[in-house]
Amino acid sequence: MISKLQKNHNAHRPPFKIKVDQLWNKLWTGGLSNLMDALKQFSFLLFLKRLDEVEDNR
Repeated sequence: MISKLQKNHNAHRPPFKIKVDQLWNKLWTGGLSNLMDALKQFSFLLFLKRLDEVEDNR
């Protein structure tokens, strides 16, 4: 559950930054604490998202 303080903090941040932080938190709680490994995962997830968008437009 998101606290009132977190909602106020998120109100002043770009939506993309909020999504990146949420993904980082999921990776961190899943045991991925190495920054380079996290960047590899981010890159791969962005690649898969873009690939899915391209396939949907065919």
